[in-house]
Amino acid sequence: MQMYLFTGAGGTHEVVVNSPVTVSYGASPAAFGPQLDTTGITGDVVVAEPANGCTPITSSVSGGIALIDRGACDFSLKVFNAQRAGAIAVIVANNQGGTATVTMGAGAKAQQVRIPAVMISQNNGADLKAIPSPNATERRLAVLPLQIDSALDSDIVYHEYGHGLSWRMIGHMSGPIAGAIGEGNSDGIAMLINGDDRVGEYGTSSPVGFRRFPYAGYPNTNGDFGLPSGLEVHNDGEIYAAIVWRMIELFGPSRRDELFSYVIDGMNFTPSKPAYENMRDGILASVANGSTPSDCSLVWEAFAQFGVGVGARGDLTGKVVTITESFAVPENCSAP
Repeated sequence: MQMYLFTGAGGTHEVVVNSPVTVSYGASPAAFGPQLDTTGITGDVVVAEPANGCTPITSSVSGGIALIDRGACDFSLKVFNAQRAGAIAVIVANNQGGTATVTMGAGAKAQQVRIPAVMISQNNGADLKAIPSPNATERRLAVLPLQIDSALDSDIVYHEYGHGLSWRMIGHMSGPIAGAIGEGNSDGIAMLINGDDRVGEYGTSSPVGFRRFPYAGYPNTNGDFGLPSGLEVHNDGEIYAAIVWRMIELFGPSRRDELFSYVIDGMNFTPSKPAYENMRDGILASVANGSTPSDCSLVWEAFAQFGVGVGARGDLTGKVVTITESFAVPENCSAP
C-alpha cells in the first residue's frame, strides 16, 4: 500500500491577469498533464465554445489559454478538447462553491493530455470572463505549503487498507457503482475504527476532511447519484459511507465493534461488482448468522433512510447508471 504526501494548507498555484488589468486568482492544478513551474505559461485567455468543453471546441483558442466551465464531463476530456483545438493551456472555472476550487482528477483522456490546466473558483471565473480580451499567466507559486505525510493520518491508512480488503473479499470493485461503493466502504471502515464522521482531517488540513459534507446529517440520498456534475466515484461513494455512519449512530458507541464485524463479514455474501443493495443484503446475511438477528431492523433503517430500501436498484447499462430509489423497509426485516 503506497501512501503519499498531501499539500498542506495554503495556495500552490495562481492565475495572474497581466492586461488590461492586473489581478491574481488562487488556483488548483490538475492531477494530470504537465505540471507548471514558477514561470508558467502566458497567453491570451479565450472563453471556450461550448462553455463546458465536453465536445470539440469551436472558438478560436489556438495559441491561447482556453477558459472552460466545470461540469458535464471529466476534466481530462475538457483539457484534451482544448489541446486538439490548439490551446497551450487551460483554466477551468468552478461551477459551484463560490470561492472554492478542487484538484482536478485524472479521467479517460488523462494519458493523452500534453498541456497544463488549473482550476479557479466560480467567483473568480465570472470575474475573468468579464475582463475584455485578458492576457494571463498560470503558474506555480514560488513558496509552497509544507507537505503532510498521509501515513500519519489513520483515516487515510484505514481507507486505503479498506480498498485492499473489498477487492480481496468481494472481487471486482471498478465502474461507476462498484467504484463508488469501494470509496464509500473504505470511508466507512475508517469511521468504524476511529469513531468520527469525518475522514482525513489531518491529511487535508481541514476540519471537514476529504468529503463535501460531514457524514452526520449527510444531505444526499441514492437518487442524487451522479449529481450535481456527473458520475464521480468519491462523490457518489459518500452516499454509501453516509449509510455506514447512520448504522454507527443506530447501533451506538458500545456496539460499534459488533457492527464492524457485520460490515466486514457481509462482504463474504456480496457478489463481485456490487450495487448498493447488494452491500445491504450482504450485511443482512451476516446479521442473520449472528447472535442478534433483530439487528436487521437497524440495518434496514439506515439503508432505507438514504433511498436503498425495499425495491431499490442500481443498474448499469454501458456507462449509464439508472437508480431506482426506495425509502421503504420490509414488514419482516429478517428477509433481504
